Amino acid sequence: MLGAGKLNKRVTIQRQAATQDAAGEVVPGWALLLAVWANVKTLSGGELVNARATEERAKVVVTIRNTDITPNDRVLYGTRTLEDLSVIDKYEEGIDLLLTCAEVN
Repeated sequence: MLGAGKLNKRVTIQRQAATQDAAGEVVPGWALLLAVWANVKTLSGGELVNARATEERAKVVVTIRNTDITPNDRVLYGTRTLEDLSVIDKYEEGIDLLLTCAEVN
């Protein structure tokens, strides 16, 4: 179990949800799931080649206490948006979750 003092960054977890735009159309969006304390570490910047362009995407590991989070959710950390989550039970005890993510611009 990661000590509570290491969970020193505040992150917000969002889940996809349908919302309405100004015209009343239903559009995909994001809704607040919860805000939690976390340990955040940026591992590296890597190049992601996409059909239209090449962009830098930082690889980030976020450790949080066990919550109801899925790979389809996303993490907001300051001005950073972290997606493509991989959710791992760090010690297989149901206490800490390790989220590996990619930063999106």
